[in-house]
Amino acid sequence: MRSTDVDQYRHFFRSQERLFCFNGQWFFATREGDCGPFPTKDIARAEVTRYISERAALRSFQDSRKVPASGAELLPDELSLALVPMD
Repeated sequence: MRSTDVDQYRHFFRSQERLFCFNGQWFFATREGDCGPFPTKDIARAEVTRYISERAALRSFQDSRKVPASGAELLPDELSLALVPMD
């Protein structure tokens, strides 16, 4: 197939299951890539739960560190800098 051809015959699918077994080891799929191997499906499932909760915590932390858009008022404690004259 040439790079200019339309991908009309290419089928994309998404599995509802993140877990998969490969060579007797368990993995889980994420947007960032596959994670694993894990010795059992139960451990892989627990790691998926941990991974999702860590990502949610990271996301909320990043959101809490965002600077308000210009024109928004800041509370006095937020992002205040003190200029101290040097003698």
